[in-house]
Amino acid sequence: MPLLLLAIFLAVPLIEVFLFIELGSVIGALWTVLLCIATAVTGAALVRWQGRAVMASAQQALRENRMPAVEVFDGVCIMVAGCDVADARDSSPMRWALPCSFLLCATCCGVIWRVM
Repeated sequence: MPLLLLAIFLAVPLIEVFLFIELGSVIGALWTVLLCIATAVTGAALVRWQGRAVMASAQQALRENRMPAVEVFDGVCIMVAGCDVADARDSSPMRWALPCSFLLCATCCGVIWRVM
């Protein structure tokens, strides 16, 4: 199981970098950078939206007097994605693409956790 998670965390960003390089050679650097910025904005919006949903779910669990364990795990996954969104101010154009990849990895971890 840890090797599967490691493979996911390594494969997704590498595939993403490869696709952005290929895309840049087809549509040009400017459009690729604009696409990366759009990806970062989308990732930030998703992190904010999912964070609010998890917070509401955790509050509902507390109102029902049950431990919000799943909500806490979901919140940690979203926090990891959110930390990467905060780092997206780096000057490297490829850095803008990572928030969505980390959100995807966090989502995969959440799905794997629930299947176990």
